[in-house]
Amino acid sequence: MTDKFTTDKGKSFNFTFKENDFNFPKDRVTSIAGVIFDENGDIVTIELDRGIDIPGGHIKRGETIKEALIRECMEEAFIEIDDLKISSIIESDYFGTKKEDLTYMLIFSGKLKKELLFQENKESKKRIHISPKDFLLNYTGNKEFMKKIIFNSLNYN
Repeated sequence: MTDKFTTDKGKSFNFTFKENDFNFPKDRVTSIAGVIFDENGDIVTIELDRGIDIPGGHIKRGETIKEALIRECMEEAFIEIDDLKISSIIESDYFGTKKEDLTYMLIFSGKLKKELLFQENKESKKRIHISPKDFLLNYTGNKEFMKKIIFNSLNYN
């Protein structure tokens, strides 16, 4: 499955969902996100300036992939997470179509371990527990793309 995107400046690129047994080069993973489920099956999301979203971000130098997700979930949603499984591997040709130019985004499905006191910050305005269906209705980004992410995560939950 490939989704085509265009930046505000007119640059076109593709996101391609890979099979979960795809052997991605770990040093080419640039970003991560988590679809974190609470005990009721709702998703723990965050409200950003651009609208509701799942926690995630970029990997810092020297950080493992899972460390990055744990950090992003703490920074954005003030949650501790557990039982992480890769639910989507997304290949991006934003930097070029040659093998060495491809980068990867990993989406994890996980469980909420603990909620800490939420503090509004520059990244997120609030934490919201919401059903997958309602999340997709309220999501303001590319709904078809996010629908695939949520569907894949539900299958790994």
